[in-house]
Amino acid sequence: MIGITLEGDLKLFPRWHWYEFSKRVTGETMPRVLEGLRAEAPVKTGRLKNSLYGVTDIEAASFVMTFADTEPYFPWVVFEGTAPHDIPGAFGRPAPFGVGGRFGGLFHPGITHPDDFPSRVWATMEIAFRATVVATLRQEIL
Repeated sequence: MIGITLEGDLKLFPRWHWYEFSKRVTGETMPRVLEGLRAEAPVKTGRLKNSLYGVTDIEAASFVMTFADTEPYFPWVVFEGTAPHDIPGAFGRPAPFGVGGRFGGLFHPGITHPDDFPSRVWATMEIAFRATVVATLRQEIL
């Protein structure tokens, strides 16, 4: 899970302005970040790329954009990597244990180096995010 948090000072913004500001910034930023994550995600079957999603939580003085993935192997791809291993029952095949030394799954050679694609995406989008915040602030203040 990847999170982007922005906290505001309500002395600068009345509550209704903060909410509108947050909606504008997240509305412009969320689709761009998701598009970037999907473009950079490693693809073999496309499940990881297609299961990325974003959620926005706007509160009184902050907003959080959270990007996550529903695939259970997401943490291993991004953060940890894996050693070589068998995946029994991969692709919907049952595992015939002990039949001629074979199993009905897939051998995975492992991920020796995690692929921290979310950090690469954020590194390229952080400047655009900051520019969106500044431009939106100018619109709200002026």
